[in-house]
Amino acid sequence: MWIIVGIVAIVTVAVVVIPTTLILTKKKITTTEIKSATMSTATSTTIPTTISTKTSTTISTRTSTAISTKTSTATSKATSTAISTIISTIISTKTSTATLTAISTKTLTTISTTTSVHRPFYKNWFRTSSMKDPRIAHTATVLKNGKVLVAGGYFDAINYGISSAELYDLSTATWTRIRSMNHGRCRHSATLLPDGKVLVAGGLTNQDTPTNTTEWYDPPHEIWIKTGSMNIERHQHTASILQDGMVLVAGGFTTNRIALNSAELYNSSTGKWTLIDNMKVARRFHHASTLENRKILVTGGFSNTTHALDAAELYDPLTKSWTITGTMHYARAGHTASVLANGKVLVTGGQSNDPHNKVLRSAELYDSKTGNWTIIEPLNIGRTTHAASVLNNGSVLVSGGTVGTFKDDNSSEVYDPLTEKWYISGDMNCVRGQHLLSVLSNGTVLVTGGKARIRTCPAELY
Repeated sequence: MWIIVGIVAIVTVAVVVIPTTLILTKKKITTTEIKSATMSTATSTTIPTTISTKTSTTISTRTSTAISTKTSTATSKATSTAISTIISTIISTKTSTATLTAISTKTLTTISTTTSVHRPFYKNWFRTSSMKDPRIAHTATVLKNGKVLVAGGYFDAINYGISSAELYDLSTATWTRIRSMNHGRCRHSATLLPDGKVLVAGGLTNQDTPTNTTEWYDPPHEIWIKTGSMNIERHQHTASILQDGMVLVAGGFTTNRIALNSAELYNSSTGKWTLIDNMKVARRFHHASTLENRKILVTGGFSNTTHALDAAELYDPLTKSWTITGTMHYARAGHTASVLANGKVLVTGGQSNDPHNKVLRSAELYDSKTGNWTIIEPLNIGRTTHAASVLNNGSVLVSGGTVGTFKDDNSSEVYDPLTEKWYISGDMNCVRGQHLLSVLSNGTVLVTGGKARIRTCPAELY
């Protein structure tokens, strides 16, 4: 009998005391783990995931064990109370840990977004050697031998329409002065001919006198040779090489500051100019682009006054005639026009007729298949008298220009035709307007001249 009573007492102690001791021990361990997890979660960005996983596993295991214990020891009030306490503690721990982990994750994401900026087209500009003569309103032509011919321009009221010329050699990063042109000129045109020569036409010989003289540069002999004169004196015109090697000159300003609608063709085999069908609209300071179908698209410009034009027209070399095409959404002059790899023409910026929005941010695309214009994402900075070049990867680099009244700029940005978005790029070392960009044989871009600090600012490479 007493033996049986002793056994019952021992079993009772084992059922009540031992589980209670184990539960209290587990509670202590859990408390320690919670404290450790809380400290680690608050101070680390990589450990929270490990702690969270460990805590989650502990919670799952211990909840299951606790529920099992509660079921098997329902006769013990002390055990039930202990189990209730640990379950409450575990649930509290899970909520606290999850909250801290979420805060840690949110903080980490915010820091990452702030400090890491994705700039896929960002490049820096580097100074290269200075030209022999500072100049604006000049021409820059990439020759077949890879050198860049810079000719004419001006750099002050006294030296207006200079005749000097020089060559940039990428392999040595140096400028070499060559023989001067036969006539000083600025705001002229320069066209690379199929045989490698460069035809220079028209321009201003001083502030008010346009010329009709033309000459071409012979790279092998580094000399200038006079050729036939145009029928009309002009400057601020455009010149385009046609598929048959003829050169089309269109529009411009002539004597008494009258905008021209006349056009003429130069035949390099005879050295003669021939007047052809007039443009539909007289214009100057406009742009001409050669399309995939070999037609010439002329856009914008000024009329006789400083009234900007939204009209665009096409020249067909087969019929030697002009036809009106789709009108741009914005009238503009001093803009840029770039032919993309997909055949569309990107027009950017320029000066408008709106006194409250004189310098444009707007950009639009011309589709030669439909003859329509589509407004796209605008420039990051409105600009006029800026420069643009199509890079070897198909994107378009735009730099500098006038961004306000008498305020030139040194910023640059790149248009990506794939995303149809603009991306900020590096700043030039000098602010520039009416400068030129030339894409070199190795894909770098040479910037020359410009009207801001031109006496002290060297050429640059992008």
